[in-house]
Amino acid sequence: MRKYKVCLYVLLFFIFIVSVKSVLAVDHIVINEIYPNANTGELEWLELYNPTGSDINLSDWSLCDNTCDENDKGFSLTDEYIVLKNNYLVLEKGNNFPFGLNNSGDIVILRDKERNIIDSVVYGSFDDGDNLDNAPLPRKGESISRIPNGADSNNDSVDFQIVPFTKNAENKMPENAVVEGSETEEELEVENEIISVRQARESIDGTNVVTEGIVTTVPGDLSDSYFYLQDESAGIQIYCYKKDFPLLEQGYMIRVTGELSSTNNERRIKIVNSSEIVIIENSIPLQPLIKEIDQITEDVEGTLVGITGQIIETFGSQFTVIDKKGTELKILIRKPENVNKPKLKKGDQVEISGIVSQYKDYYRILPFLSGSVKIIKLNSAIEQTYEQSLPVAGQSLFFPLSLSLTLHLLWKAFYLKMKRTLFESHKRLPVVLQKGMFLRLLVILVVEKPHLLKA
Repeated sequence: MRKYKVCLYVLLFFIFIVSVKSVLAVDHIVINEIYPNANTGELEWLELYNPTGSDINLSDWSLCDNTCDENDKGFSLTDEYIVLKNNYLVLEKGNNFPFGLNNSGDIVILRDKERNIIDSVVYGSFDDGDNLDNAPLPRKGESISRIPNGADSNNDSVDFQIVPFTKNAENKMPENAVVEGSETEEELEVENEIISVRQARESIDGTNVVTEGIVTTVPGDLSDSYFYLQDESAGIQIYCYKKDFPLLEQGYMIRVTGELSSTNNERRIKIVNSSEIVIIENSIPLQPLIKEIDQITEDVEGTLVGITGQIIETFGSQFTVIDKKGTELKILIRKPENVNKPKLKKGDQVEISGIVSQYKDYYRILPFLSGSVKIIKLNSAIEQTYEQSLPVAGQSLFFPLSLSLTLHLLWKAFYLKMKRTLFESHKRLPVVLQKGMFLRLLVILVVEKPHLLKA
């Protein structure tokens, strides 16, 4: 029995030595570390490592991501890139390569000048035909690193682990490393999970969030620096200082990773660049949620809504509407050339659609499409309702007094005519006088007397 145990130990030791040699005996440059989900203000980067005993010149070598096909050489490197033996080379997005490393998953390919694939890494949810061997997806501020440093078994899920980045240095497993299947790992997965827009809005400023929703406005509709999206729970502004967005259309379902913040009391998600937006699918554009003016509150901030009301004030691209309850709401058109606003005047009843935005202590609607502002009724009945609530002014007596004066002048003309007739026909005098006196009495009783009593 003891003899069999010794043989088993020897066999296991042999298997271990062979596996170690297969891992350590790397004879080519490897993509050693990838930092795709950079912190705010930082650049994405990747690290190359030369485990060989010779310096390697990368002249005419190339880097490529998922945007390249088999016939596309990708981004060419120059002879200034030389990786010394047992040393590192860090390449940054924008400075050394043009493409972005998608936060949700991507592939990075390194080719030599004969276009042979020297190394490639697939991470996250990118589908290269076999997702089971993908490297894990790092969260914001973390990298995926080959552990042990430089190890290459041609299985990314085995070779790479998520650790705090070690830029331009040896990859090491930290002492407090997360063990697969542990409670801490489950906590990290929860932290990276996709949450609703409502949950994102309720997070504390500075929190990194991942959410999904449908695009309601695109960059350029209201501003070149932001757009809006919403899901079934709420809506929110997506902001990028660099104005770096992918090509979006209304109705696109997207995933956004960014940092929650506020501006003038309005909630928004800040992103660094377009790589933090993933287009999931092309859906149908949302229709405005029909709301009463008094329902325009925090609950619908960032969402596409429609309201009706009456113009009570207008000034250029801004105007104010009111409803029958007396609730007022400001309307602001940021880009009049997009909206084609009709000529508005006080008293017009209008129909408005747009995004609910908060500015300091009040809410407003931002129309952004042609037809977002429509006049639905001129001199509407709702106007009479407002006027009845106002105190009676001198102008309200204008019509009755005018009528009284008109009838009085008619009576004078009639009287003069009758006076001339007195000498022509004495027989008709009593009838004519009776009719004239009756008409004068009617003017006094119906028109003049009621207003004299009110005065």
